[in-house]
Amino acid sequence: MEYCAAGKIPAENDNGGYTVKKGYKVTFYKKDGSTVIDPVLPIEYLHKVTSPNAVPAEEGLHFKEWIDQATNSAFDFDTLVNKDYKLQAKYY
Repeated sequence: MEYCAAGKIPAENDNGGYTVKKGYKVTFYKKDGSTVIDPVLPIEYLHKVTSPNAVPAEEGLHFKEWIDQATNSAFDFDTLVNKDYKLQAKYY
């Protein structure tokens, strides 16, 4: 599943007005990258996403963290969402 919410950002050359920014998706995948995990709450522009309550189980492995597929690094849940993210579960 995906999260999506319209965000608002200050419009350029518009005295304090706002323009609607596209919705952002934060998608959570299991280890194999093909199965999507149920979402958390919708994400608005420059808001934080929270980690899902349910950690994806993999037999014989322990969940470690969520990895941003674009950067292949641990996702920081203090990040203010301003683009789409694809997060994949990492195990040890």
